[in-house]
Amino acid sequence: MLQEWPKTKVIWAHNCGRAPASQVAEFLKDFPQLTCDLAGMSVASPHPFGWGTLNTYAGNDYRPNSHVTRIQENDGTINPSMRDLFERFPDRFMIGTDIAHPFAYSRYKDLIIAFRRLLSQLSSETARKIGNDNAERLFGK
Repeated sequence: MLQEWPKTKVIWAHNCGRAPASQVAEFLKDFPQLTCDLAGMSVASPHPFGWGTLNTYAGNDYRPNSHVTRIQENDGTINPSMRDLFERFPDRFMIGTDIAHPFAYSRYKDLIIAFRRLLSQLSSETARKIGNDNAERLFGK
């Protein structure tokens, strides 16, 4: 799809499919219209579908060769490879909450706290872009 319609703006959920930072970087280099939504990748709380915690679902058992990359550890510390990726491509990521069902509304506050913790570990310019500016640019004010 990205190759067939290169001018189409695409927002790929879950940090571009939870791929390792190196693979996400390749996608971002190859497809300038691609943006990654960080929804569902950061908070340690019960998963709304009963799949353990979100950290387990988002890669608690992450291994370097795994197809799943985790953005933050249980204590909120950012994965260094992801921090480097965000700083390298600050215009290509945005916050998303992945709250699609009423039973998940109760975890909204935890998601926001986790994203604030994530953004606090980035440069102020990158944090501003990921936390606000990129969504405004894509969707308008």
